[in-house]
Amino acid sequence: MKHLRTAFLAFILSALLLMPSLATAQGKWTASSTDGFTPRTYPCAASVDGIIYVFGGFSTILATGAQSTCEAYDPTTDKWITPDLSGIMTARGGASASVVDGKIYVVGGSDASGTALNSVQLLDPIAGEWFTYKSTGSMTARNRHCAAVVGGKIYIIGGAQSTTYQTKVEVLDPVAKVWSSLTTTGTFSPRRASAVAVIDDKIYVFGGFNGAAYLNTLEVFDPATNTWSTPSVSGEPLPRAGAAAAVVDGKMYIIGGYNGALPDIIEEFDPKTNSWTTINTEGQFSTRSGVALATVGNRHYIIGGSQSDPIAPYNEYLTFPPSSVHNTSEESLLRLSPNPTGNLLKIENIPANTLRLSIVNLLGEQVAEVVNPTDPLTTINLNNSPAGMYIVRIVTQAGTVTRMIVKE
Repeated sequence: MKHLRTAFLAFILSALLLMPSLATAQGKWTASSTDGFTPRTYPCAASVDGIIYVFGGFSTILATGAQSTCEAYDPTTDKWITPDLSGIMTARGGASASVVDGKIYVVGGSDASGTALNSVQLLDPIAGEWFTYKSTGSMTARNRHCAAVVGGKIYIIGGAQSTTYQTKVEVLDPVAKVWSSLTTTGTFSPRRASAVAVIDDKIYVFGGFNGAAYLNTLEVFDPATNTWSTPSVSGEPLPRAGAAAAVVDGKMYIIGGYNGALPDIIEEFDPKTNSWTTINTEGQFSTRSGVALATVGNRHYIIGGSQSDPIAPYNEYLTFPPSSVHNTSEESLLRLSPNPTGNLLKIENIPANTLRLSIVNLLGEQVAEVVNPTDPLTTINLNNSPAGMYIVRIVTQAGTVTRMIVKE
């Protein structure tokens, strides 16, 4: 009888382990406010100092009605505002938004007439001002392209101009204000509306549409060698265009998109094993394509996009368990310069998924704060603080990192 009971318990345990409905959720969806957000598809988004800025987009799923709308979302208050900005953003959809040194570069897209653009506009969120960016050289006009920042430079990949699909990799050096077209080796499949991610300074481009079919192609660009490669992978991800890619702990997560239907699953790619898997999530994600993604702390916001006309407003974020985020073992990489400092303190190698960065004096009074910084580098203005000693405190989910600085 004892052996029968043991066998029965083993059978039940095996059955429970095999039941997908009881699989542990690897991520959680949460709905956020859309009050004050203009519905649109193929907007672009970027976060600076914990605030998400969303630009442009189309008012229909047919990519017409390009908008000049710029709205900002504060995750700490769950509120949308329309920032008071000087200057005007050109109406555009299918553009990209990239952050370098705290400024947002809005690149390309299509205007209200459907013409692909090669212009760049620069938003300084601190000054609250738009600038028409002037540079040497120019980018090939394109929309629904990929943009990735590596080494302080903006790489533009893929996209389309009318029915012409781009293969060029073009690079903007924001410091030199120069565009260059790279000579590359390897193969890139021309397409638009791909998802893009940067992992270990390599650019991963997934999926998209080539004018005839939805793709599940994954190709990797190495800016150090200007080389494309196509990894041999295990697993078979869904083809999809208009999706977004989030990066967590060195892995890429593909969210949303369209392939004739609207996929409701999230697929994970691990570059260390070159393997694809499907992850389980709890909560509700509104399936859609043409989405924008912005990461603040450990929240990956999927904003905008469309299911059908008329387009509804969307703002949902995905979080992962603490085991999926970086820990304070990275504190040895943290760099404060100069130290002693003057009015401007540069903080480099801020750990990923930092919740709060603050500077306090020796009385414990806070003199500066950045909530949910998303860039590994930020500059703090200490102009209004007197000379003396200060503590830089970085709070992550795994703990707190502190450093001492001296202001002269």
